[in-house]
Amino acid sequence: MMIFVKNTSTGTITGTAGGTDTIESTSSKTLGKQYDSLELISNDTSEWYILSGVKCGAVIS
Repeated sequence: MMIFVKNTSTGTITGTAGGTDTIESTSSKTLGKQYDSLELISNDTSEWYILSGVKCGAVIS
């Protein structure tokens, strides 16, 4: 499964993994500014990986 998350507001949003799932081995990721985004893919068990992301106009690597 793949998902795309984008902060379209001027506030901060936090994506939190459900249950025992993790996002790159952490329980959550924060998008702190408007237009920050993450594209995530699941390994179909309990881990989500960041495929791509943009923070404040800079590509996350």
